Amino acid sequence: MSNINENPLMKSDETKPKIKVARKEGEPTAAFKGASWAALVVGVSD
Repeated sequence: MSNINENPLMKSDETKPKIKVARKEGEPTAAFKGASWAALVVGVSD
């Protein structure tokens, strides 16, 4: 039987440190920017 660690698709990136982005107060997040663009595209195409 193969070990789960041998499967290249199931490897986890435990060695990479998580980078915390310093965000200023009032600055929109990436999710908010994406939702804003989506709303704009839907509004224009309607």
